Amino acid sequence: MIKERLLIHSKIGLFLDIIFTVVAFYLAYLLRAFVIPLPENAPFEFVSISWLLFIIIPVWFVLLSNENAYITIERKPRDTYLPVIRAVFFGTLILLAAIFIMKAITQSRLFVILFATLDTILLLSLRIWIFPAFASRESKGVLILGSKEDRDFVKVFLSYSPFKFHIKEFRDDTKHFNKLISDWMDWVIIASTPEKFSRYENVVQSCREMGIPVSYAINEKHTFMRTRFDIESYNGLSILTLSTAPEVSIFLIVKYALDSLISLLLLLLLFPLLTIISFFIKLESKGPIIFKQTRCGLNGKIFNLYKFRTMVEKADEIKDNYLDLNVMDRVVFKMKDDPRITRVGKLLRRLSFDELPQLINCIKGDMSLVGPRPPILEEVHNYTLQERRRLSMKPGLTCLWQISGRNEIDFDRWMELDLEYIDNWSPLLDVKLLLFTIPAIISGRGAY
Repeated sequence: MIKERLLIHSKIGLFLDIIFTVVAFYLAYLLRAFVIPLPENAPFEFVSISWLLFIIIPVWFVLLSNENAYITIERKPRDTYLPVIRAVFFGTLILLAAIFIMKAITQSRLFVILFATLDTILLLSLRIWIFPAFASRESKGVLILGSKEDRDFVKVFLSYSPFKFHIKEFRDDTKHFNKLISDWMDWVIIASTPEKFSRYENVVQSCREMGIPVSYAINEKHTFMRTRFDIESYNGLSILTLSTAPEVSIFLIVKYALDSLISLLLLLLLFPLLTIISFFIKLESKGPIIFKQTRCGLNGKIFNLYKFRTMVEKADEIKDNYLDLNVMDRVVFKMKDDPRITRVGKLLRRLSFDELPQLINCIKGDMSLVGPRPPILEEVHNYTLQERRRLSMKPGLTCLWQISGRNEIDFDRWMELDLEYIDNWSPLLDVKLLLFTIPAIISGRGAY
């Protein structure tokens, strides 16, 4: 309900912004042509500058859309006004650049300054007086059903909305529901725990019959807090999908496509280094250059992970001899000064060069450049249900754990960081993690 109304208001706001921008353009022309004296009394015709609107309208449209410069649930002044100022500022720079490149009208600089100033004033005026008044006029009658604690949660949620709501009743009452909505009512919200949803079936059915939208409010303490709900309908059958993994979007598709492309380029660029590393591994000890290990990938899919061998041959066979030296808690085995590690292997681990063959895994699609580190089967078998959620995203070469101290972090915090990454994933977050990985590798913090 609120999200849909915000979208509608954003579209209306964008339309009004463009109209007011054109008005600001014409007012700037009137000031420049008839109020502010011209240096050489040269005529300043509207026709000579009207072509600028073919630049202004699409540029302002894109900038204001990207800035999300409309009604926000937070209602913070900076969220309302700063996007407008940024959009006009960058739009003006683009406009001046276009005028300079095309060597256009000589009087344009003062005109553009006037236009930018008037446009900023008009667009801010929209947000100070018109938008809030428009939002408050569209009030809604809301009926909330549920326990007192959950009703209070809903009231707080509604209070952060820029829209005005008339909250009619607060009763955990389903038997007399029809009497409760005898007055004006636009929206019914059921505030309860998921296990009690079935008791409100008659409410949902009544709302369907009367055409009144009904929503379930889920408090942050409940299981579904971070769950995304999607409904698909096919030939009369509706499927409700619950998911806590990042939504499959064009950004996620581009992420995985770039993983393969960038990994291939890196593999070609690093080929001389990989050759040198292979030579020294073979020179120091017996065994294969590449170590293959079974790991769990996306949703538990099994794949072979590739690494440069950093231990002596058959190191896994003597692992049980050192279990009492494990420095990690619970399911992960890590130890400092592991005697099974070779001299070359120690240097490779210090620089994280032993992970470079995993670029092949990225090319094959088993891994991503950024994502939770891929666990071994033994670890996954000992995960809690919540910890298994880290498998809901493709594993990666680097992650929050990698840049936060690696083995200096206990297992529980490691899991929290991985789930934090999944819950907050964005292309920008991936870029940040890749950039922070470089100093983390150089410092060698937590690498052993």
